[in-house]
Amino acid sequence: MSKQTKVNILAKKYADVLYHHLVSVSQSVYKIKYEVVSLAEIKNIIKRTFQIGIPCSDNKYQITDWLTWQKLIEWDWTNHKKYIADFFDCNSFSDVFGARMREFYHLNSTGRFSCNIYDLTTKKVIPHRARIIIAIDKTALKVYILETQSDKWVEVEAGKPIVIGDWQYNPPYYIEF
Repeated sequence: MSKQTKVNILAKKYADVLYHHLVSVSQSVYKIKYEVVSLAEIKNIIKRTFQIGIPCSDNKYQITDWLTWQKLIEWDWTNHKKYIADFFDCNSFSDVFGARMREFYHLNSTGRFSCNIYDLTTKKVIPHRARIIIAIDKTALKVYILETQSDKWVEVEAGKPIVIGDWQYNPPYYIEF
């Protein structure tokens, strides 16, 4: 075995240790209280809010309250990544955030939210991806859209425009959990 191969093996072991500590610290900072909801409940809240059906990967979903989500969003560092058109853009920001929430906290109640953005300033329409989050508020499920590039968010209300900053999120919507 070459010296470089040995260095690479040690570097990977060191990176693995650091990563497991990162996950452990992240989990210990937030003692998340979960509730489990069914696939049907997720599909129903999306249907009521957006009047569309959606594909889902799981039969059960762990959800938490919106205040906890806000803390996790603040703690997360996805929004600090550098935007690189086509190579690390909106869909990458969205996917990284979603994967991290699943991996670190086992929260599978955030999904992909694809739509067309209408920029209220430039008047341009562009395809876009953000995150959709289902959270519990007392006994009711609520829907939020998170802009993972900026950590800005909005609560979605059926029939009302979805606007974050200068961006209006327009149909057609494609949502996937």
